[in-house]
Amino acid sequence: MKNKILLLLRYINRFGIKGLYIYFSRTYLGSIRLNNQEIKLRKNTSDAYTFDQVFIEQNYKLQINHPKLIIDAGANVGISAFYFKTLFPNAAIICIEPEEDNFILLKENLKNYSNIKFLQAALWGHDQGIFLHKGLRHDSHFVSESGSDNSYFVHTITLQQLLSNDHSYIDILKIDIEGGEKFIFQKDFESWLLKVKVLMIEMHDRMIEGCSKSVFNALSKYNFSVSFQGEIMVCINMDIS
Repeated sequence: MKNKILLLLRYINRFGIKGLYIYFSRTYLGSIRLNNQEIKLRKNTSDAYTFDQVFIEQNYKLQINHPKLIIDAGANVGISAFYFKTLFPNAAIICIEPEEDNFILLKENLKNYSNIKFLQAALWGHDQGIFLHKGLRHDSHFVSESGSDNSYFVHTITLQQLLSNDHSYIDILKIDIEGGEKFIFQKDFESWLLKVKVLMIEMHDRMIEGCSKSVFNALSKYNFSVSFQGEIMVCINMDIS
């Protein structure tokens, strides 16, 4: 009960008196209405917790002037993309999400935005496809290059491909892909990493050993500043104004 009261107070602190209704909607109704947009949250999943991280903890809060392109890799059901839209309404966003149930709700939650592109795929280091392994919870899925009885094939897309489609730079690259970051930063990152202005990434060494090492080894070759906002590592390319 104490934790619920504290969370309610944080909602009020964040949204004012309207926070009462938002907290009630988040906890009991399974949907939240902000800025005349509705975001649906599934019961018995991590959706509500993710909303807390993004909108109450504000782990993706960022000050950057007029970003044109945001890539949201591991977009889940669209909560982080929705948050970016509240900060940067004119930015184009590419949402990448491989899991089918997540992808359906992702498109539903963000259907009223015209400058968002949805890709049902996994961000990876090659475009040959990989396997998505279904966990017991929506937040326990992961991808790998080998299959199992509880997995299915998913298409992949690379950052090189995304940059070749008329995009010179990525203003904000958000990566939350359950350990896949290890393989993206392991090799061939030279062709795209210098074209990223801000990288916001969550590491998953608890799922796949060596994620942090792979990311830090790549970043160390360039002029990135690094700080943390909750579980999110924020890396700013100091060579791009």
